[in-house]
Amino acid sequence: MNRREFLRMVGIGAAAAGGLSSREARAADKPLFQGNDAQRPPNIVVVLWHDLGDWLGCYGRSGISSPNLDALAAQSVLFGNYFSVAPTCGPSRSSAMTGLYPHTNGVMGQLNRGFTCHLDIHPLPRLLGDAGYATHLVGVTDSTDPKWFGYQSYHKGNDDQKMDTAARIISEHGQSKQPLFLMLTTWSVHRSYPDEFDGSVGDRITLPPHLPDIPAARRDMASFAEYVHQADAQFGRVVEALDKAGMTDNTLLIFTTDHGPGIPRAKMTLYDPGLRIAMLMRWPGVLTPGRCDALLSNVDLAPTLLEWAGVQHPAPQTLDGRSFVPVLTGQTPQVRDVIFAEQSYHALYDPGRTIRTQRYKYILNFEPHVPFTVEPQAVHRYGKDVINELYSAPAAVEELYDLAEDPHEFRNVAADPHYDQIRRSLHQRLIAQMQKGDDPLLHGPVPNPDGNEISQRKHFDKVWSRDEATGLFHVDLPPDWEKES
Repeated sequence: MNRREFLRMVGIGAAAAGGLSSREARAADKPLFQGNDAQRPPNIVVVLWHDLGDWLGCYGRSGISSPNLDALAAQSVLFGNYFSVAPTCGPSRSSAMTGLYPHTNGVMGQLNRGFTCHLDIHPLPRLLGDAGYATHLVGVTDSTDPKWFGYQSYHKGNDDQKMDTAARIISEHGQSKQPLFLMLTTWSVHRSYPDEFDGSVGDRITLPPHLPDIPAARRDMASFAEYVHQADAQFGRVVEALDKAGMTDNTLLIFTTDHGPGIPRAKMTLYDPGLRIAMLMRWPGVLTPGRCDALLSNVDLAPTLLEWAGVQHPAPQTLDGRSFVPVLTGQTPQVRDVIFAEQSYHALYDPGRTIRTQRYKYILNFEPHVPFTVEPQAVHRYGKDVINELYSAPAAVEELYDLAEDPHEFRNVAADPHYDQIRRSLHQRLIAQMQKGDDPLLHGPVPNPDGNEISQRKHFDKVWSRDEATGLFHVDLPPDWEKES
């Protein structure tokens, strides 16, 4: 694709459109936020898992045993329309902790691939620390330099060790008058899934429509369910530590994840299974347990926590996120009518941007005519033949889905004249948002941090080969990708 074709595809010259009417999200029938009468800011404990999506019992997922998180949900506000800004971990986490989209904060790919935050931004932990909070990170970092990001202590280890460390920090902080911010990020429930699991659980799981109902898929989801159950037991230790330290009543406890699970057509895609995520918030006496169905994004988390902590962002006009405190207080049913999400790098260079309303999803693919990325271990579990049959069709430049008629995003209506005005409006609004943040993708392919813009394209060619007769691709993993790791 040459420069002229690229610019024509994304419609650089298009003017921004006004708001698109859509079915509005219903927040709670009554305010969920009752006000904080405490004289000090709340402790804030955020527990963030890898690759969960909303696969918990409290979200109606059959066959999933998550008793500790289900118990927390009964005491919390459960967010039913909460989405990630990215279907990959580094970009998602960095956005949640900065209030900025990945292309704005700089983390457009994984930290271990060289991406990191721009130095002129103001991460949430640093702002809280400057305001008097004790800030601790246990687990996966949101930046290549946790201290610069604002964490006064940083602890690694396996997930069991992380729970022990988090419990110790909570215990030591129990009698302190200084407010606590603890970020606990686990490796769970990232692949690899456990090798030992109850296979019969797979028969009780309602498979999502984007997975084939075959024994391999049910075994894979049974092992995933086992991982969720193990991680849920570990999470119970955090709740117990707060109770023992006497911190439950003055702590805002948040449970969430980064993006969807590592199964085909979820993680590393801009479809809802890759972006819809769990979010639970418990703050006894302040948040009334219930459900909030307002359309929200995890880029909204940092502005919300800053408002609750009473901390002013030094440049609020630069934030992409919006505090959703007004939704919980009942002042407004929504703080946004659309969410934006993006993908640039993960295992491969697969750039795309999306805009979603309550009714419609529009995706713009900047490297079209190739399949979306599938986790190598999922290929191993499901088998190449299944991946080739179901997930090898090349993507279109534009995708549009009417979520009321097609909630699973199977029928692309971008070329349907009936939807032309909707497609145009969403396209223009997406481009306007990209221009607002000076998205690097508008200027051409996004280079790796080392400046090599084509190495990831070569990486793709190692994984997929194209059948010229059918136009379909065939997955063919390199030898070092064949094994579980």
